[in-house]
Amino acid sequence: MTLPKRYNPDTAEMRLQQQWQEQGTYHFDPNSGAPVYSIDTPPPTVSGHLHLGHVYSYSHADFIARFWRMNGRNVYYPMGFDDNGLPTERLVEKWEGIRAADIGREAFIRRCLAVSETAEKDYETLWQRLGLSIDWRYTYRTIDDPARRLAQWSFLDLYDKGLAYRQQAPTIWCPECQTAIAQAELLDSGAAKHFL
Repeated sequence: MTLPKRYNPDTAEMRLQQQWQEQGTYHFDPNSGAPVYSIDTPPPTVSGHLHLGHVYSYSHADFIARFWRMNGRNVYYPMGFDDNGLPTERLVEKWEGIRAADIGREAFIRRCLAVSETAEKDYETLWQRLGLSIDWRYTYRTIDDPARRLAQWSFLDLYDKGLAYRQQAPTIWCPECQTAIAQAELLDSGAAKHFL
């Protein structure tokens, strides 16, 4: 193999990404006899554009995936998208200039699905441009039925074990959205600007 005198990332990176996909370089093999190393990264919230913090944190997981592949493990490294929640609803309201109350629940859900699908394609393009070693055959969305069923099953399991309970307690309430806000959502700088 001869290397060109000048490296052109615009052509070289696209060619390499295509080659990696065709050869299955990062594919998980469910029939492999090698020990499985599974990476469960929290899916990025579909709330706008990715930023340097996303790149930084997902690079760490990718370093670990590559390390274990080089050590003979069968690495399961999927990518998900967290598009089932208030940040995605706020993104739709911002991008589309609409509110759920104005167009009705079903129409708003359709808009959320369309906007999140577009944003997720942008996310995937960036992850691939960075060369993350994700197996793109295994992606999921938290809005899809399997993820929602799993979340519901997990909640019921916690309830059966006495780890989920109901009680009266103070809550953080957004008067604009007319909904309760999780403490974690307040820690997100974008959410904090809106809710505080």
